[in-house]
Amino acid sequence: MVLVLTFGLASLLSSPDTPPVTVRSWVQVAPADFLATAATELDGTSLTATYGPPYNNNGTPQQILFAPADVAGVRQPINAAQTFVLAPLSKTAPTDPVLAAALATYNAASLAQQVKWSRST
Repeated sequence: MVLVLTFGLASLLSSPDTPPVTVRSWVQVAPADFLATAATELDGTSLTATYGPPYNNNGTPQQILFAPADVAGVRQPINAAQTFVLAPLSKTAPTDPVLAAALATYNAASLAQQVKWSRST
Protein backbone atom coordinates (compact mmCIF):
# COMPACT_ATOMS: atom_id res chain seq x y z
CA MET A 1 0.00 0.00 0.00
CA VAL A 2 2.81 2.40 0.90
CA LEU A 3 4.56 1.63 -2.37
CA VAL A 4 1.44 2.33 -4.43
CA LEU A 5 0.83 5.55 -2.48
CA THR A 6 4.47 6.63 -3.01
CA PHE A 7 4.40 6.08 -6.75
CA GLY A 8 0.94 7.62 -7.07
CA LEU A 9 1.94 10.78 -5.24
CA ALA A 10 5.28 10.93 -7.07
CA SER A 11 3.51 10.91 -10.42
CA LEU A 12 1.04 13.59 -9.32
CA LEU A 13 3.45 15.86 -7.48
CA SER A 14 6.62 15.46 -9.53
CA SER A 15 8.52 18.57 -10.48
CA PRO A 16 7.85 19.98 -13.94
CA ASP A 17 10.26 19.10 -16.69
CA THR A 18 11.01 22.60 -17.90
CA PRO A 19 13.96 23.09 -20.24
CA PRO A 20 16.90 25.04 -18.83
CA VAL A 21 17.53 28.64 -19.85
CA THR A 22 20.68 28.72 -21.96
CA VAL A 23 22.55 31.53 -23.64
CA ARG A 24 21.30 30.25 -26.99
CA SER A 25 17.67 30.33 -25.86
CA TRP A 26 18.20 33.79 -24.32
CA VAL A 27 19.59 35.10 -27.61
CA GLN A 28 16.68 33.63 -29.55
CA VAL A 29 13.97 34.91 -27.21
CA ALA A 30 15.36 38.34 -26.28
CA PRO A 31 18.29 39.34 -28.52
CA ALA A 32 18.17 43.03 -27.53
CA ASP A 33 18.33 42.14 -23.83
CA PHE A 34 21.25 39.81 -24.44
CA LEU A 35 23.12 42.45 -26.43
CA ALA A 36 22.54 45.09 -23.75
CA THR A 37 23.75 42.72 -21.02
CA ALA A 38 26.86 41.74 -23.00
CA ALA A 39 27.64 45.42 -23.62
CA THR A 40 27.45 46.22 -19.89
CA GLU A 41 29.74 43.27 -19.15
CA LEU A 42 32.23 44.54 -21.73
CA ASP A 43 32.25 48.15 -20.53
CA GLY A 44 32.43 47.20 -16.85
CA THR A 45 29.08 48.67 -15.76
CA SER A 46 27.14 45.43 -15.17
CA LEU A 47 26.07 44.31 -11.72
CA THR A 48 28.61 41.49 -11.76
CA ALA A 49 31.43 43.82 -12.84
CA THR A 50 30.69 46.35 -10.07
CA TYR A 51 29.71 43.97 -7.28
CA GLY A 52 32.85 44.39 -5.20
CA PRO A 53 34.66 42.09 -2.79
CA PRO A 54 35.07 39.16 -2.65
CA TYR A 55 34.62 39.03 -6.44
CA ASN A 56 36.50 42.14 -7.55
CA ASN A 57 37.75 45.51 -6.28
CA ASN A 58 35.23 47.59 -8.25
CA GLY A 59 32.64 48.28 -5.56
CA THR A 60 31.88 48.25 -1.87
CA PRO A 61 31.61 44.85 -0.21
CA GLN A 62 28.39 43.49 1.25
CA GLN A 63 28.20 44.20 4.96
CA ILE A 64 26.01 43.87 8.01
CA LEU A 65 28.03 45.24 10.92
CA PHE A 66 31.35 44.83 9.16
CA ALA A 67 32.43 43.64 5.73
CA PRO A 68 33.80 40.08 5.99
CA ALA A 69 34.99 40.32 2.39
CA ASP A 70 37.37 43.11 3.42
CA VAL A 71 39.02 40.76 5.89
CA ALA A 72 39.58 37.98 3.37
CA GLY A 73 40.09 40.27 0.38
CA VAL A 74 39.61 39.37 -3.25
CA ARG A 75 41.02 35.86 -3.71
CA GLN A 76 39.79 34.90 -7.17
CA PRO A 77 38.83 38.08 -9.01
CA ILE A 78 36.19 37.85 -11.71
CA ASN A 79 36.74 39.78 -14.90
CA ALA A 80 33.13 40.02 -16.09
CA ALA A 81 33.97 40.83 -19.71
CA GLN A 82 36.40 37.95 -20.02
CA THR A 83 34.40 35.41 -18.03
CA PHE A 84 30.92 36.05 -19.40
CA VAL A 85 31.49 37.35 -22.94
CA LEU A 86 34.96 36.99 -24.44
CA ALA A 87 35.89 33.50 -23.18
CA PRO A 88 32.63 31.88 -24.39
CA LEU A 89 32.96 33.61 -27.77
CA SER A 90 36.60 32.49 -28.02
CA LYS A 91 35.49 28.88 -27.71
CA THR A 92 33.27 29.30 -30.79
CA ALA A 93 35.74 31.41 -32.79
CA PRO A 94 37.78 28.50 -34.25
CA THR A 95 34.71 27.34 -36.19
CA ASP A 96 33.53 30.83 -37.21
CA PRO A 97 36.06 32.93 -39.18
CA VAL A 98 33.92 36.10 -39.00
CA LEU A 99 33.70 35.83 -35.20
CA ALA A 100 37.44 35.08 -34.98
CA ALA A 101 38.24 38.22 -36.99
CA ALA A 102 35.89 40.34 -34.86
CA LEU A 103 37.43 39.03 -31.63
CA ALA A 104 40.94 39.67 -32.95
CA THR A 105 39.98 43.24 -33.81
CA TYR A 106 38.37 43.76 -30.39
CA ASN A 107 41.32 42.28 -28.49
CA ALA A 108 43.83 44.35 -30.48
CA ALA A 109 41.96 47.61 -29.81
CA SER A 110 42.81 49.94 -26.96
CA LEU A 111 40.75 49.85 -23.77
CA ALA A 112 39.23 53.23 -24.64
CA GLN A 113 38.13 51.93 -28.04
CA GLN A 114 36.67 48.77 -26.52
CA VAL A 115 34.61 50.83 -24.06
CA LYS A 116 33.50 53.14 -26.89
CA TRP A 117 32.30 50.14 -28.91
CA SER A 118 30.44 48.61 -25.95
CA ARG A 119 28.66 51.87 -25.19
CA SER A 120 27.56 52.42 -28.79
CA THR A 121 25.10 49.50 -28.77
